[in-house]
This record gives sequence, structure tokens and C-alpha cells, in this order.
Amino acid sequence: MTSISNKKWAIVLSSDLHFGSVHSSHGIDIRDDKRDHVQKIIDMKDEHNVEIVISAGDITDYGTNGICCFCSNNNNNSEDELTPLINNWVKPLENAGLDVLLTAGNHDTYTGHPYFHKPVLRYLKKKYNATYWPWFWMKYNGCYAYSKNNVLILSLGIYPKNLKFLKKNLPKDKKDPVIIFYHYNTVNEPYADWWKEDEKAAFYEVIKDYNIIAINNGHYHTTYEKEWRGFRIFNSAGTQLIRFNMNNNKIESVDFI
Repeated sequence: MTSISNKKWAIVLSSDLHFGSVHSSHGIDIRDDKRDHVQKIIDMKDEHNVEIVISAGDITDYGTNGICCFCSNNNNNSEDELTPLINNWVKPLENAGLDVLLTAGNHDTYTGHPYFHKPVLRYLKKKYNATYWPWFWMKYNGCYAYSKNNVLILSLGIYPKNLKFLKKNLPKDKKDPVIIFYHYNTVNEPYADWWKEDEKAAFYEVIKDYNIIAINNGHYHTTYEKEWRGFRIFNSAGTQLIRFNMNNNKIESVDFI
């Protein structure tokens, strides 16, 4: 991998958009405490050379698109949450020239009985060629690889369960910079027990020798930077956005906005 001389650019992190009607006073839309995020990101694009926006799961409330044959109406299955997500988040950012990377959270799989209709997972498959098993192995969905400016970015879906995908897609040169994002939070705090300690240990064993410059989570609705087993962990699920100010393929500084 070849470094890029004097390349300054930025990545913006968000999470837990929760497009739906539960957390919004504006019909089916983004949750109220994040309504200004799209414009904030667009406003900082040119000044900070923002090129990528990452959202780490729970992009909808119930993972629905208003079409669910034989589904009950529980959990708002009749609502179309996917289209507002695309029209009010993805398209405005992409139209501004930004790359938008999404992954699945637990809420994006909450479609009701008979449970096999998962439009958000299908959307991730179509958009990113993400891993997709609509009926079983939900924890293995939403994984894909993306590269920009000599930084490899790996989406691991709800949490790092699909270690086969991770091992296959980590760089051959362990010094190459990698950013990993997935939904469940990792460090010892509320809701971090949604995946087991032995699963975290297995994940660590895979990544421990690689140049993981950041791990991005959501799930726990707050924003912070912490450390986990020597790695920088960022949670971007609160009201603040996080901006990685990149110099070549390294994080030069971090801003909470």
C-alpha cells in the first residue's frame, strides 16, 4: 500500500439514526436529536475535506419498508422506514459528494413475524455487496470491505461474529491502516453485554497484530472515545458527531461536533 503525500481529509462518524416514527416528531424521519446532522456534515465538507460518513447501525427503528406479506402489524411493520432513510440521509450526503457507509444494528432486524423479510439487510447487500442471510444467522449479516485513500474500512454488521469474513478481508500487510465499525458497543458499560466476553476475546485474537487505527460503535446512545485492549474505541450514537481529521492514512486529530 502506497501512502499519499500531504493528503488531508476527514471521516465523520454517526450512529443510531433510528429512522421511523417512534423517536421522531416529524412523522417517519430521523430521531429528533439528530435532525441537524445532515446539514452539519455538508457544511463541514469543504472546510475539512470530509470524504466519508459512517453510520454504525440502528439506521431504522424496525427495519421495514412498508411491504411485508403475511406479517403482523406489530412493531410498525406497515411503515416504510427505509425510503426516508435513503431520501433524507443517504441521498443528500451522496449528492454533496460524500461516500456513505452504513451497517446493520439490532433494530434493523426487528421486522415482525414471519421474520424473513429484512429490507434493510437486502439494501445493504445491494448497495455494498454486504453479507446477507435473510432467514438465519442474523449476526453474520452486513459485513463488507471498502477502501479509500489507502485506508481499509471494514463493516462487521451487528457485532464481530463473522470472523471468517474478518480474517479473509484484513490486509496482507499488517501495518496497513484499518478502521472497523459495527453496532454493539464494546467496552465495559451499559449494553456492552449484548455480546459475550468470549466473543470479544475471539475478535481481539483476530485483530491484535493489525494496525487498527479506530473501532467505531453505536448502540449505547452516547458519544465518546475510550480504549479497549490497546485499541481506540469511538461510540458515535449520541447527539454529537465525531470527525476523524486524517493526514495521509493516519488519524491526526479527532473533533466532537
